[in-house]
Amino acid sequence: MRTLKAGLLADPKTRSEYDAIANEFEMACELIAARSSAGLI
Repeated sequence: MRTLKAGLLADPKTRSEYDAIANEFEMACELIAARSSAGLI
């Protein structure tokens, strides 16, 4: 999986799009962790 991700992110256009949505995924991960800690999922 790491090899696939590294290969995809080697493309500058793909990397740019990935970086553009990184904050959204970071927030989603934090929300999931908070819900899990609170026993909501």
